[in-house]
Amino acid sequence: MLYLIDALTQVASLDIQMVIRDAELMRVYKQPYNRATGRFSERLLLSEALYRPGCVDPKRYFYHPKPTEIMQDVTAFHFRGRDFSAWKSHSILDPDFFIDILIRDEGRRRHWMFTDDREHETVQRVEKFARQNGGDLRIFEGSTYSDFSLLARSGTIVASPSTFSLCAALLGAGKIVFSRTYALAEGENGSEFWERLITGEQPAHVAIELK
Repeated sequence: MLYLIDALTQVASLDIQMVIRDAELMRVYKQPYNRATGRFSERLLLSEALYRPGCVDPKRYFYHPKPTEIMQDVTAFHFRGRDFSAWKSHSILDPDFFIDILIRDEGRRRHWMFTDDREHETVQRVEKFARQNGGDLRIFEGSTYSDFSLLARSGTIVASPSTFSLCAALLGAGKIVFSRTYALAEGENGSEFWERLITGEQPAHVAIELK
């Protein structure tokens, strides 16, 4: 979706109107357009697309929940375990990242947790804490479509550093919380997206909090 947003941003900068299918847009996007050279410019990496000048509002192009469908009393946790364990070990969130939110919101909000790894220690410890302390926590797993749909309908998302969650926030309430520890590590590794977040520069169309 972020690739499509970036392609749409570049197409929208042209002095023409285009009607194009997703597959055709992605084919064109292999050579993104640059007005000065008459060619498409270098493709941005996923989340960095939200910092491209003139970034289009995805709600103009993608189906999204109506404001009345957003459940403002729900905080959605999204934890990626299996694939993230093999990807970057520091992308695995500590249980306290979620438990602190449960403590902060006690008695005031509902909490839903979406995960691809129900047996992971982080999920187990968050679930155990909620059970022992009367926390309102419901676990969802196994359906990518329904997980995305419910994430997009949640008032706030607290998540692993996942573009899946980020896209849900873009189409939903527009609020997401990511790990500051992860952001600092990725900023030191030269990631433009995380570097700019650390300095307080917000991307287009979504409010990101680093916790």
